[in-house]
Amino acid sequence: MSDMLPTVAGNWDRMAEYREKFNEDIALWVQGYPPMLRYYVNNRRELIDMLADTMPPLVAYNLFRIHGVKARRMIDLFAGIGGWSLGFALYAYPENVYIEAVELDRKKARILELLLKYVKSFYNELEFNVIIMDVRNYEVPNDIDVLTASPPCEDISPLNAFRGFKEYKHTVDLTRVFVEKVKGRNMGIFYENVYDKRLASLLADNGFSVEKVDFSQYIPQRRIRLIATKNVRRQVSLDGFAGVRR
Repeated sequence: MSDMLPTVAGNWDRMAEYREKFNEDIALWVQGYPPMLRYYVNNRRELIDMLADTMPPLVAYNLFRIHGVKARRMIDLFAGIGGWSLGFALYAYPENVYIEAVELDRKKARILELLLKYVKSFYNELEFNVIIMDVRNYEVPNDIDVLTASPPCEDISPLNAFRGFKEYKHTVDLTRVFVEKVKGRNMGIFYENVYDKRLASLLADNGFSVEKVDFSQYIPQRRIRLIATKNVRRQVSLDGFAGVRR
């Protein structure tokens, strides 16, 4: 894409001139979050942190789209403020669907609940349940069509080195937990994180298709991520994807 917005991560540069280039309101919009998020998180730094951590809903929507996902019931592990959940709601509309989101951070879980309530105000067929729980203690139900996960990248991304929320750390270990929880399941599975060779090898060794993806294929922001999938097959080539401008 010829014109890119500053990435969320760019704001972490210690030089003020780069911090000033970042506009969290624009980032929120291009990522596909409901505008209400701006009012649910009124602290600028906190909003920037959340946008930096989250899977953009529009990226999630397009990943579901190009893989031709057919699903009515979804589990979102390490849900955060709900990028995967909101992307699924956008993709599934107007079908009857159920989303179960699991998040340990109470504040993020509360924000996600508010966002899903907002979406439900015009999408009555949406049912959801936000569970505040450590994913390591969560039992994945059997009657699920698609499962997503974006474990925190505490020990992989340098941007997280100064964060205060440390209940989750050791991204590779959390990814192993995720792999064990979905082992032998035939549901469609999507995983997202900072690109790291250790994660890529772990997931590939457990039957996942692993890609290094630049999110600018879907939204006007550059962000390199690891996307791993299982039990789904890409239905649309990115070269023919109507939403992409090279």
